[in-house]
Amino acid sequence: MTTKRKFSETDPKLSMMIQRRNLKKGTIKAYDITFNEIYALFNKTPSEIVTIGRREQKPYNNKETGLPDIIELEDRTVTQYQFEYHKYLKEKDLAPKTMKLKLDCYRALLGEYDIDRPKPIKLDIKTDRIRDKDIVSWQEIETAMSFCKGIRDKAILSFFVTTGLRSSDVRRLKISALIEACDIYFEEGEEKTLETLLSKNPDDIIPCWEMMPKKTDPKSQLCVTFNTPEASNYLWQYLNDRIERNIKKGEDGIIYPDEPLFATSTKNHLRENAVEKLFQRLNDNLGGRKDKNGKFGRVRTHSVRKLFSTTVRRNLTQIVVNSDKTSEIDIVSILTGHVPPNESNAKVYEAIEEDSHDSYLRKVYTALVPYLSIQNVEVKDVKTQQYKDLEEQNQLLQKQLEAQAVSMQREMDRQKEQYEKKIQQIESVNSALSTQVTDIQKQIDTINHLNDITRIQDYIADNDLVKEYGLASRIVDLYKEDMEKGIASVDNSYMDTLITRAYNHSLFEGQNEFITEEEYIEEDELYLQLEHEIFSGYDSLLRGTNVKVSDAQSKKINEKLQEHLVETWKQKGKVDHKYISDTINDIILNG
Repeated sequence: MTTKRKFSETDPKLSMMIQRRNLKKGTIKAYDITFNEIYALFNKTPSEIVTIGRREQKPYNNKETGLPDIIELEDRTVTQYQFEYHKYLKEKDLAPKTMKLKLDCYRALLGEYDIDRPKPIKLDIKTDRIRDKDIVSWQEIETAMSFCKGIRDKAILSFFVTTGLRSSDVRRLKISALIEACDIYFEEGEEKTLETLLSKNPDDIIPCWEMMPKKTDPKSQLCVTFNTPEASNYLWQYLNDRIERNIKKGEDGIIYPDEPLFATSTKNHLRENAVEKLFQRLNDNLGGRKDKNGKFGRVRTHSVRKLFSTTVRRNLTQIVVNSDKTSEIDIVSILTGHVPPNESNAKVYEAIEEDSHDSYLRKVYTALVPYLSIQNVEVKDVKTQQYKDLEEQNQLLQKQLEAQAVSMQREMDRQKEQYEKKIQQIESVNSALSTQVTDIQKQIDTINHLNDITRIQDYIADNDLVKEYGLASRIVDLYKEDMEKGIASVDNSYMDTLITRAYNHSLFEGQNEFITEEEYIEEDELYLQLEHEIFSGYDSLLRGTNVKVSDAQSKKINEKLQEHLVETWKQKGKVDHKYISDTINDIILNG
């Protein structure tokens, strides 16, 4: 029989790679198995393979050509080893996944030391879709429970199937972890020991297990899961049985916190093969049933973990739990210790709150208990006396707050009513003041209008046009019309305009009873053209001489120009600019 070598410890190249990559015990075991098989085939250690690979990828002097040459990759020894090793594995009729694992170990050594690797060999690895019939059923679990030899096996099986934990995580649990998982069930001031815990009714207890799974611990993937009251019942029975066995052995009957949760007869942690033997025995009693590949028993740690996750995922839609920030995270991932899809570990840690009777995860799991029970189990609303007292205090406080809210609302309504009354009073006063202001303004406007009329009458009293044509009354009427339109601003220029407008009106009066003076003038383009030419010429002449004209002179000039405008318009003649210039100069010089 060939002695197995521990290349992981004795071979320098392989041990350095393992140390650098910080590989786990299971992976190291796979490397040892792989390189023992390779050593048996080629009589080469991992370090010797590295030496060969490095030598053959360096250029050498070709004796036939006398030139530097290099060995092609397909002709190198490391390539031949890969194909020979694959042939060996194939002859052993290994599963494609197992063959890939072993070949990957060989190729990893080459890659670690920068040796050119041959192309990987394609393997027919099937990834069949798992259906209900491919997963162990709850009926099979119930039947398997009846084949368990003792209470410990029942406790282990029920714990596996209702927590979804991996074998490596279940086997390393201690009594201290159970006490911590049941922390919310201890009353205030109560001693947190296993003895105290076992005195409580397990049908009322759903422990919360929080851990870093051993398989993913370096990645810090958090796992938070629970077990059903049914599993707690079997666990309580098992622990009490352990205590009785210890007493029969003459021991003190105490199970200490650092002891394994599931222990061997020598109080050690269960080994992996012990759990495998348990499940193998159950499979044998079930008639040696195999999975769909025909290679593994239907009841094994991985299949019951799959049963747990599938049951949870398919029944989440059947329960209703008030959502919170945790509900945004994939529940199945948290319960099974995976990082939720498209989420970071940081977000998962932030979202998961500390366990309590009201925590979202606990409410979800409690609602799922009927679907995770091996037998029909009634789910109880379990609360400690301390929690009940807090609930009563909270309800009393809630009532007090509601009463205060009603009282405050009434006071706010009363104050609002008073404020509305005051606002109405203020608005009434403002309305009265506004009316008074309006009346006063009207009075002021009336006084101003009378003053303007008096001023206009004084201004036109000595005007020859006004006297000759009796324009005084018409001038006042025009002013009133302007005031109604809001366009009157009484100054000398405006009053001169009033005289002109009244004079023009007297000229047109009687020509067309349906046409007013303004309308008639607006329709006569010649009149407007002559008016612009005469008066703009007058303005230009004054600006050119820089002569200051008195109000009396301006009034007299406007009268003369207006007479010339009307006379020229009637005769349809042309503006006599010389006459205008002589007239203006005569009035300025002689008054």
